Amino acid sequence: MRAKMKTTLLCGNVSYFNTAQLHTVFGNERAVLMARDIETKKEGNLLWFQSALMGEAFCRRFFLYDFSTVLYISRTLTFGDEAEEELSELRHLLELCRGGRVKRFVFLTGDHISAAAQNAKTIFQKAAEDLCHAYTNSNQIKLCIVRCPYFISGTNPHDWLYQSFQTLEQQKKLQIPVNPAEIASWIDIDDLSQFLYRLLDDEEVRAEELSLESYGSESFEQLAARLERLFPHTTVELDFHRPVLYPERRYLHDELERHPEKRMENKVRSLYGWYAIKNCAEELEQYAEDFRKTSFRTPRRWSIFRQRVHMKTQLWRYAELFLGALLVEFLNHLVQNNAQFRMVDLRLLFVVLMASTYGTRIGLIAALLEVLSLGNAYVREGRGWTQLFYDPSNWLPFILLFLVSAVCGYLHEQHQDTEAELQDEAQKYQSEAQFVTELYQQAQTYKNEYKQSLVESRDGFGRIFEMVEHLSHTIPERIYSEAIRVAEDVLNNQSIAIYSISQKDARFARLEVCSAALSGLDRSIELDAYRPFYPVMDREEVWVNRKLESGYPMLLTGIKQQGEYTLLIMIYDADYSQMTNYYINLVRILRRLTEQFLSRAYLYQQAKRHETYVGDTILTHPDYLLQQERIRKDMLERKIGTYSILHLHRGKHSLEDISALLERSMRTTDIAGLGMDGDVYIIAAQSDAETAPIVAERYRKLGFQAEIIEHLPGGEG
Repeated sequence: MRAKMKTTLLCGNVSYFNTAQLHTVFGNERAVLMARDIETKKEGNLLWFQSALMGEAFCRRFFLYDFSTVLYISRTLTFGDEAEEELSELRHLLELCRGGRVKRFVFLTGDHISAAAQNAKTIFQKAAEDLCHAYTNSNQIKLCIVRCPYFISGTNPHDWLYQSFQTLEQQKKLQIPVNPAEIASWIDIDDLSQFLYRLLDDEEVRAEELSLESYGSESFEQLAARLERLFPHTTVELDFHRPVLYPERRYLHDELERHPEKRMENKVRSLYGWYAIKNCAEELEQYAEDFRKTSFRTPRRWSIFRQRVHMKTQLWRYAELFLGALLVEFLNHLVQNNAQFRMVDLRLLFVVLMASTYGTRIGLIAALLEVLSLGNAYVREGRGWTQLFYDPSNWLPFILLFLVSAVCGYLHEQHQDTEAELQDEAQKYQSEAQFVTELYQQAQTYKNEYKQSLVESRDGFGRIFEMVEHLSHTIPERIYSEAIRVAEDVLNNQSIAIYSISQKDARFARLEVCSAALSGLDRSIELDAYRPFYPVMDREEVWVNRKLESGYPMLLTGIKQQGEYTLLIMIYDADYSQMTNYYINLVRILRRLTEQFLSRAYLYQQAKRHETYVGDTILTHPDYLLQQERIRKDMLERKIGTYSILHLHRGKHSLEDISALLERSMRTTDIAGLGMDGDVYIIAAQSDAETAPIVAERYRKLGFQAEIIEHLPGGEG
């Protein structure tokens, strides 16, 4: 199962995929497709957006959906497409991935890099792959490069085969610019969809370079013969002068034919159990049938009529213009003796109508026609052209016709411009409203999902409550033990150690607990080596070993009591992702919680000292000593600490004398107390079978009879 609440982006050459194939790839996961050659729509968990990759809308939606995986499909996978601008698009997309939270980038490209001779396609593909490596390596993004055969489709108008079918359907000659001996390497989108599903469904996000193999190995010469059989009376020509770019494809096919067992050595087959099922050359008849179903759909009569009218709009305008001019001439001749129509200037009315309806160009042509008509009318009345030209008073009607056409045409075009601006503005507002609606819908979706999973979240309130519950103790040693458990869980790190500092001028810090994975860790460290880091911890709370200084942890933080450091928390091993601000903030939160609960524990111990210790001595009561034994035993079982128990026979020594001796010689991490039998016992922290005899010998030198025992009297056996 894939991770919850993840959204995948599919962009680039995505027009090949239909809805069924996308459901095969993504199942019920959210997926967004963005490209310039698709239509905007929504269907279930799939979203399509017509959006150029370099456009502003693409950037907005990229950060809106917070993609975890990005699939970019190269346009070089369409046979004959050079994809000249693709490097710029790819760089822009990788820049967006660097600024987002993308964890995985899948680049589907051609297999041109294996060409026998270097050409433009091999150089382009090498540059594209190097660009992907450079961006992903520097930004901790897992990269998967999938080298793939050409796509093939009988329903995608952008595909070479579809366009070839169109050419052959019109009984035109088809020219294919490849050598006849070149192997036609194709992959069906159904097969590719199955592979992408297995690739994305793999829980292990790993960096890979994979090569997909096509089924079959027919040459372009055989492909041309198949096309000629499908479309009789047509010719398919190949270029015999071009070199064979991929001779190894024929060799590979022949090798697999001789040794079928080598098919199982294919990396894609061994990792994902995938291999191509469809032989695309043998599927040409099916592709041709799909093409005919797509391209020869009978349109509705109204659509045909509307399309024809749209195509002949200009012709209709000019036809209307000249027919209207003839009609005006006829009406002028018909009503010239009618007293009512003498009050109406039909020529001027015609010019106003044409200019107001079609604009300045048609209006000026109408004015010109009516000027000629008016001049002809003057000639018929006995005025010559010379008289009209030299008498300025006769110019007024002609000038008026042109002036009216210009004014009406200008008003019409101004109205059109205003309308176009309003439509553009409305479209802009509609686009922004659609974006805000998408943002709101996604916010609601994320709100519901986060509300459902917040308590279960690793860093949610439920997780913080669990941290508080673990650290809420009154015994400091118990807090040390639980702090390691919480830190390992929250920080996802198994190299954590806690050292305690007994006093301000102490030379050494003593190991309290450490992760089970840390073996051979020093039980004490010299503080002089760490005091230079105190100012950084005072200022930023966490010191980060960015210079990778040897012998020091990768992350260091400390806990203060009364203004002095009493505890150092060290994280020894951390990869690059664990040195980010997010991770350091987690360390700060953990440090503050631990500091608060330790402060409360110390205050509690001071308030209850008379219940913990015997009089004014450093010897604890038996119950508290037994508690300490249980804590140390739990640490031992979890392999985060060791301990040993020493039995000191009192003899004739008073408790006050024993306390005074132990206070001067006992380590600050050890605990001394009375057992149920009244004798003195010491729990020596961080000592084992090898070091316990050394500790016992130290007490013997003080005059005690000391022996190592397994457990306290009355304790757990």
